[in-house]
Amino acid sequence: MFRPSTRKLILAGATLAAMVVAMPSSNADTSYDGDWSISFITQSGPCLQSYSGTGQIVNRVIHFSGSGSFSGSVAPSGSVSMRFSVGPSHATGTGALGSDTGNGTWRADVIEIGACSGIWNAQRS
Repeated sequence: MFRPSTRKLILAGATLAAMVVAMPSSNADTSYDGDWSISFITQSGPCLQSYSGTGQIVNRVIHFSGSGSFSGSVAPSGSVSMRFSVGPSHATGTGALGSDTGNGTWRADVIEIGACSGIWNAQRS
C-alpha cells in the first residue's frame, strides 16, 4: 500500500487534473468556428478574375484546402490575417469576420505574371 504522504500527493494530483480538464479555456473562442465559403475577386493585375473555395475555422485557426501553404487566424475581435504561398509566389489578406459573413482585401506577388490585388468575401456555410 502507499504511505500516507504518497496517497495525499496522488489525491492532490488527481484533483488538480480534474480541475484542469473541467476548466474552460479562456483562449478557445469558438464563435467563428465552422465551415465557411470564400470568394477572392481580382480588382487589379493579371491574376484570375475570381476564385472560390471552402474552408473551416477551428479555435480561431483558418484551414483552407488546396495546393500550397496556407496559414490564417481570426482574432477574438473578428480581425482576420492570412497568408498563402506556392513556391516563391505569395499572397496576404486582411479583413474581418462577423457572425455569418466577412470581407477584406488581399494582395499577391506572383512570379512570372506580377502583382495582383482585390477583395475577398466570406459566408458561413
